[in-house]
Amino acid sequence: MRDRRIPAANVFGPQYYLLEQWGFRKLADTTFMMGFLVSADAGHDDLERYFRALRRAQAELDLEPEPYKHHWLAEMPEDLRDAADARRFGAGERIVFEPYTREMFDRTHRWLERWQLFDLVAGERSTYEQAVLA
Repeated sequence: MRDRRIPAANVFGPQYYLLEQWGFRKLADTTFMMGFLVSADAGHDDLERYFRALRRAQAELDLEPEPYKHHWLAEMPEDLRDAADARRFGAGERIVFEPYTREMFDRTHRWLERWQLFDLVAGERSTYEQAVLA
């Protein structure tokens, strides 16, 4: 993209903001949902503290992102940092603290199975109870 050898790309994070500064424009929104991987032996109290801290950090970023925007530069390859004006970057990804319901889990798994993205024998995948920490 930097050298204008390809006409389009799917990017997010600091690369998205940098390409925007270089005059590229968004053709399609590519939002997605991500979960957290947690060790089976992680303590419930530790997880509660961790997610409470993430919630406070998200609130701070929502209220005043400017003091933190310079951290975007650490996410970029060194050869692109000088070309980036992090002050013009957005707040980036948001952590949305919503439950991941059984319906969402089942719908996602049906989609993954339809596209044959599982490398599992039928019936071998995790159940909602095994996969989701409530």
